Amino acid sequence: MKEENNYIERIIEKLAKVDDVELKEMILNLIEEREYLIKTANIDLLSGLNNRRIIERIRKYEFVSMIDIDGFKTINDTYGHDIGDKIIRIIGSILKSNTRSEDFAIRYGGDEFLIIFTGGNIEVVNERMENICKEVREKINFPDFDVTLSVGIASNEYNSTLDEAIKKADAIMYYSKKSGKNRISIYGNKTKKKK
Repeated sequence: MKEENNYIERIIEKLAKVDDVELKEMILNLIEEREYLIKTANIDLLSGLNNRRIIERIRKYEFVSMIDIDGFKTINDTYGHDIGDKIIRIIGSILKSNTRSEDFAIRYGGDEFLIIFTGGNIEVVNERMENICKEVREKINFPDFDVTLSVGIASNEYNSTLDEAIKKADAIMYYSKKSGKNRISIYGNKTKKKK
């Protein structure tokens, strides 16, 4: 990402030496369109989060958290996709507001989300996930049902690849679901139910 920014900066520097005003304007328009396409290609339009394409561009991470909305298919089937979409949008907003600018909040697919933390420790990551789960329960209020999350957290233990950590977080997230949902589980540790 940084290399791409340097490349664009070099183009703009060289462009300053060009006398052709029309050519300058055309190149600047192309750069602007390119930036827009890159941004929209990596953003999930429903949640406003990064989509999973961003994963291949991430070079450094410390923790990965896989998040799944409990009973989402039943919510969609019972209350309709408009309600399901509203829930996705609200959760997207909650994830954005609870991650640092150097971390990556991603809509992984359907009702699954992924947060890639580039720093911190397990206590901080667990606390953030607890805050996210609490905020979801507080902000998504429907009279007939509660919206809860099942979460799995994995670390960059032994310099594992990001793909390996995502698989571990996914596996432990499914452990949370099988253990009664509405839980955060840490790969290698016990699960605990959210209140």
